[in-house]
Amino acid sequence: MKKGDLLMDQLENIMEKEQVNPSQTLHRKIGEAISKFLVYEQLHFQLASSLWLYNLIQVSIEVGQGVKLSIPYEVSNVYLELEYQRVRDWVNGLKTHWKKLGATLMCDAHCLDLCLEDIRKKPTVAKMLNEAKKVT
Repeated sequence: MKKGDLLMDQLENIMEKEQVNPSQTLHRKIGEAISKFLVYEQLHFQLASSLWLYNLIQVSIEVGQGVKLSIPYEVSNVYLELEYQRVRDWVNGLKTHWKKLGATLMCDAHCLDLCLEDIRKKPTVAKMLNEAKKVT
């Protein structure tokens, strides 16, 4: 940001009114934006300190303004598949180490079903599933 930018001018006006240092003003601004996101999307407040949220903010800074957010289709189909592939490759990479150590990754279908039932009960997951049912 440089002097003369609309955002910079707005921040300077806020700082003059509140008589606080720039760091506190910027911290408050991001705090308010994150709070609104969590409250209005009914997300857990713990996400405010999530490394994934921090990563999202860093990537947003990197790509800059004007880049459109992903649509739900991309998240649920394209990027979910990419993340599945990434995790699968990561697990497959570990399998060579597991053979050397004599370790395995075990889970039976009943155990997995119980885990999925618990996940399905979470409000945010239930909301997502209900929204997905509307689409199909």
